[in-house]
Amino acid sequence: MKKILYLVTKSDLSGAPIHVFSLVNKFKDKYKIVFVTGKKNQIFFKLNDLNVKTYSIESLDSSLSFIKLVKCFFVFIKIVRSESPDLIHCHSAISGIIARLVSFILNIPCIYTVHGFGFGFGRPLLRSSIIYCTELLFNPLTKLYITVSNADM
Repeated sequence: MKKILYLVTKSDLSGAPIHVFSLVNKFKDKYKIVFVTGKKNQIFFKLNDLNVKTYSIESLDSSLSFIKLVKCFFVFIKIVRSESPDLIHCHSAISGIIARLVSFILNIPCIYTVHGFGFGFGRPLLRSSIIYCTELLFNPLTKLYITVSNADM
């Protein structure tokens, strides 16, 4: 049975975590599923109750702290090596960076579901430019993009 590892920054009752919960709930009988998130919250516990293998990485959050990103990277690569998934499916910007870098290093395909790019119309120019350039850099590491809105598509 193939194994999918889902990575999402948060596990609260908000958009991306609820989306991941729906995917896991749909596919848990067809694939082996591993769920990785930051702080343990409602979705983490719901999936744990469904006997989905769950991990929490304390350093994974929405901040752009370089130290947290490095810590998260090393914890995540250890999890991925131990779980040996066939596919990594990541959700949200920070998770997308970490997952795609690890998937490239370990030669595992990675799908990135975009729940809102941090660049574009109405965003501060400097921040938008940095995020856009980062996304261009990570594009070759992405097997497939899924967008949840036409604006991001």
